[in-house]
Order: sequence, then C-alpha cells, then structure tokens
Amino acid sequence: MKQYTIILTLLFSGAISHSAHAVDAAMSFTGNLVEAPCVINNGGPITVAFGNVVTTQVDGTYKRMEVPYTLTCQATIPINMKISGTATSFTSAGTLQTSVSDLGIQLQLGSTPITLDTTWSFNPAGTKPALYAVPVKKPASTLAAQAFTASATMSIDYP
Repeated sequence: MKQYTIILTLLFSGAISHSAHAVDAAMSFTGNLVEAPCVINNGGPITVAFGNVVTTQVDGTYKRMEVPYTLTCQATIPINMKISGTATSFTSAGTLQTSVSDLGIQLQLGSTPITLDTTWSFNPAGTKPALYAVPVKKPASTLAAQAFTASATMSIDYP
C-alpha cells in the first residue's frame, strides 16, 4: 500500500508541476544624468553663532541673524530648497529644537517663518533666498543660563 501511495503522490506532483506555467515580462529603466543643481557653502558647514544671548530678552526678534551661506549653481531653471531638522513641540511654524528644551531656533525666509521639511522653489539665476535665524522660547518659560546648540540640513534639488 505504501508503494501505491508513493507512486500516486509522484504522479500527482508531476501533474501539478507540469500545469504551472511561467510568465515573463520585459523591464525597462530610464533616466537622465544631471549635475548637482548647486554647491552649498563650498561644501562646508553653515554656522550661525549667536554669541551671548540674554535669557530674559529671547522674544522671537532679539538676536535675529542672517544665515551666512553661499550657493554656486549651474542650474538655470527653478530649483527647490528645503531645511530639515527636529522641530520643537511648542511652536506651529516648525522651529528647530535646541539642546535646551524650552529654546528653539525659528528659521525665516525673509521675514516669514518657514516650515521644516517643506520645499520652496527659487531661480538660482537670481538672488539666493535670504534666510534668518532667531531664538524663540516656549511661552511662559524661564530660560536658565547655559550653552545651546541646534542642527539642521539644507537640501537643494530639482523639482
């Protein structure tokens, strides 16, 4: 009986494997090789040094500083810029969290607060976007004297 079971199993498994058919599909990959749209700050870091910030004067306007950066762009068509980083939990504009829990750095495009991780378009043949950074504090908080840091990433790419 075991022999008949083995033989029947082999016959059925052979029938199953013969009934399976392979289907092939062609695949195609295309793209364009392009140069990077810009070199940011000659490939170096961008640093905003606030120096000494008086804790009781942090109000969203005090110590507003221009973000010093350079752009060298080959692109002549509009490109996108984005600033990414960790946002504070106490502002709606996407202010960067600093190493001090109640202190953030609000980034502004001109005088308008930007939203982190959101792109905006500009033409590199014109003037580069004027970026500013200003310390802000959590409402009703008291800041203690201490050093602080924050970090972000500036990205530029084609739309």
